[in-house]
Amino acid sequence: EIGDPAAIPALQHALVLERQGVSLLPEASYALFLFGAQAVEPMIKIARDEDSEYTVWARDTNRAPAGTYAKAALVLGDLGDPRAIPVLLDLLKYKDPDPNPGTSRLLTNLVRQFAARALGRLRASQAVAPLLALVQTKDPQDADLVDSAAKALVWIGDRSVARELFKRAASGNIRERVSAAEAGSLLGDGSLQSEPASLSDRAVREGPSSCQKQVQELAIEAERDRACEAIAAQFASFALPLETQKRCGTNAACWRDNLSSPSALLRARSAYELGRLEVASAVPALVRAATDPDLTARVAAIRALERLTGIPAAKADLKAAMEPLAGQLQAEQGRAQFLRVDEDLRRLQVRLARL
Repeated sequence: EIGDPAAIPALQHALVLERQGVSLLPEASYALFLFGAQAVEPMIKIARDEDSEYTVWARDTNRAPAGTYAKAALVLGDLGDPRAIPVLLDLLKYKDPDPNPGTSRLLTNLVRQFAARALGRLRASQAVAPLLALVQTKDPQDADLVDSAAKALVWIGDRSVARELFKRAASGNIRERVSAAEAGSLLGDGSLQSEPASLSDRAVREGPSSCQKQVQELAIEAERDRACEAIAAQFASFALPLETQKRCGTNAACWRDNLSSPSALLRARSAYELGRLEVASAVPALVRAATDPDLTARVAAIRALERLTGIPAAKADLKAAMEPLAGQLQAEQGRAQFLRVDEDLRRLQVRLARL
């Protein structure tokens, strides 16, 4: 029977299974999300190793614990229930026991990455300090984890960490530095306008061979003798959201106008600000922004709309958004570049239907 909680254990198994080489995760996680509050405690139990039947099944079928913890974190982030915050904070400190150091690090980062994103989705203020601790720039192996932790900080929206994020962007691996600086630009205020310029100046002074390597790591197109200029421009671009914050402040109309900026990063910052300011009248503009071809800007619009589902004045416009969002999902079906973000959009539709 549809909606029968008796199906939850089978769906938990499906989170870590494949059929003919195709992961069952997308549909299993979505089905568990549809259960809502009924799925929260069962998911917490497998994340804590408190479901003995699941534990025996996972051992007998040779399922790696890290896979279970990561997928459980994903579903708990979708469900959005604050009861999950303590277990997600525990998973943020996970250390995989695999005897192979390389494998252990890979699995450790995988679990922490999923936990970080889930805590960001929950806007868990308790997670700010441990998430910031994960934003380190020393090792390229941690790039995906750093990116997830930095994004989670943006979703939580604690502006106090912006200066430290720019500080950490001053040295180290380029991908991690860019993740930290981008997060700082999506959180910081006008007092930090000089930080991107400082990072840009530093890039210009680096040696050509170092800049060329950084360009390759970031997959930026640049002529060999202009690699340092390309890196400098990347950091300089983070100034515009900070300059705009100084100009717009809490002016919702100012931020709404910037949803159509040529700068994708400013479009993202504008969407986040409209959500943080809880501007109910911005829903139609944010729905349009949720079609942005830039993934950073699109995710920001979706996060803002998620935040506005808790604002009664936004309910009518959010309900009206269901049809255009459904059309967007249909039009983009099978388009790989939007696959991950459209999973978020799919869940947003369910939240709107439940208003």
